[in-house]
Amino acid sequence: MKLQTRATLAFSLIALFCCLVTGVFISQKTLKSHREQAISFLTSINIQKKARIEQWLVNASNTLDLLASMPVFHDNFSQKLAQKEQQGIKEKQIFLQELTTLHLAPVVAQNLFTEIFILLVPQGEVLLSTDSHQVGKLMVNRDFFTRGQKQNYIENVHYSMTLMQPSMLISTPLKNGGDSSYGVLVGRLNLAKLSAIVEEHNSFWTTEDSYLVNNQNFFITEPRYGQEYMLRKTVHTHGVTEVLSGHSGASIYNDYRDVTVIGSYLYLAERNLGLLTKIDQEEFLAPNQQIQRQLVGIGFAVLLLTFFISWFFAQTLLRPLGHLVDKLNRVSGENLEYSVSSSGLYEIQQISVAFMTMLVRLKETLVSRNMLQREVEQRKSAEQQLQHALERVKQSNTELEQFAYVASHDLQEPLRMVSSYNQLLAQKYKGQLDEKADKYIHFAVDGAARMQQLIQDLLSFSRVTTKGKEFEEVDLKEIFEITKKNLELTLEENQVEITADALPVIQADAVQITQVLQNLISNAIKFRQDEAPKIHISARDVAGVWECSVRDNGIGIDEKYADRIFIIFQRLHTREEYQGTGIGLALCKRIIERHRGKIWFESELGKGSTFYFTLPQRS
Repeated sequence: MKLQTRATLAFSLIALFCCLVTGVFISQKTLKSHREQAISFLTSINIQKKARIEQWLVNASNTLDLLASMPVFHDNFSQKLAQKEQQGIKEKQIFLQELTTLHLAPVVAQNLFTEIFILLVPQGEVLLSTDSHQVGKLMVNRDFFTRGQKQNYIENVHYSMTLMQPSMLISTPLKNGGDSSYGVLVGRLNLAKLSAIVEEHNSFWTTEDSYLVNNQNFFITEPRYGQEYMLRKTVHTHGVTEVLSGHSGASIYNDYRDVTVIGSYLYLAERNLGLLTKIDQEEFLAPNQQIQRQLVGIGFAVLLLTFFISWFFAQTLLRPLGHLVDKLNRVSGENLEYSVSSSGLYEIQQISVAFMTMLVRLKETLVSRNMLQREVEQRKSAEQQLQHALERVKQSNTELEQFAYVASHDLQEPLRMVSSYNQLLAQKYKGQLDEKADKYIHFAVDGAARMQQLIQDLLSFSRVTTKGKEFEEVDLKEIFEITKKNLELTLEENQVEITADALPVIQADAVQITQVLQNLISNAIKFRQDEAPKIHISARDVAGVWECSVRDNGIGIDEKYADRIFIIFQRLHTREEYQGTGIGLALCKRIIERHRGKIWFESELGKGSTFYFTLPQRS
């Protein structure tokens, strides 16, 4: 496939991919935005309708309260009623008819109530009513009667078996004076007003539908697509289930028609009702589908434009570039002197110049290739020599280990024999020979002992790296206690005061760190002043490592010997002044270096010394 064709196809595919990604992104964002707007709108409708329902009930309750507060129902109403009864049944009926006509009927005429009646306490008999058929009926066990004697009471919507229709009542107490009630004023609400509030549609959604359901899943108001559903038909959709569980929210579900809708539901806790408002998903998705069609048209236009641009690009750039490629194909490893030139766009000319520069550098590279090859061979030879040297070092270490074994067994055995026989001579012939003989025997015994100690110290020094244990987590506090136990007799004899701060857990060889502490504490005791030795051990975290210190009040060290003091066999005092082989600090330095740390000291003559060393923290 030619470069021109591939470029056109590539640009077209890239444009198509970008259009698809952009279209899907915009479509999803638009759908999400429409869904959020629809849910917000439906939720606001529910909130508004709830407020209007509550206001409707408040108005009805206030109207009934106002009627109950009229003087005619308070100015000795019971006495007037009793007087009328004494005058005769006809007089009583005229009195009650006048009350109904003058006071109750005008309120019913406002269409807020369909019926208003008064119940007598305690018998629960209907004394008077705007519906003459209700007069004389007993309703003593009804909630609106028992609860209406004490306070205002609003009964939830129910199906009245007497009236054979839905009913909702409000009751309020009637009192002559004081706290006792002589009757209950009851108003039967006009539910057409409630249905009008719920069923009102004033939005641009043509499928908007609102309705109320009670806790038995019955419709309380007629849904838009129902007929005589009110308190006759139940509904069990997802929205109804959620709202009757006490939840308020919104979701997509199938409604009572089994049509997919997006609905908002609001629980009216005081009324124990659920208010639902929904629209069909098909209508909800219509704007998004229109946007998708627009995006498809835009994408098609972009694809055509991209195809035209890629074709133009191929004509103006790729064709001259193809000619340049043909010329470059004539250049080979055997023809580096070929001159490449090209006409056309400035960028293509720059490519030609860059290629010629590359040819020049390639020739220089080929000239130096043999030199580079020789250098590689030399490096390989050097690596082989280094490998041989490492093998010799390994062999040397093996020989040193064998020497250490010989020193620890074969050399010490005759040395112990010489030392033992010299000690026997000293014990058996002490005082029998002259003073010089005793002195010479003492020198021989002391020399053999020092030689034995020197060999043991050399063995310890050589085994720091070869016989050391693997590093593990050890408690420096436990090592300190072990060291004190090992030096217990020396500490008591010299009345040493030794203290320590809180010590950390470290990553180390416990045996070797014990040697370090033991050597440093022994030196602090050895190089003491006249006063009792005081030794303090501490540790602190410095840049990710533990910096440990051993401080004493001894004779101190001149800091000009800072480099010399850690060298094996280097002594600052004569053997007659202080005993020892001069290996202790060198051994400490070797152990600390094995732990990837360092050791140093700070001191002032006559005022003591502080030895510092670093150890790794636990991993």
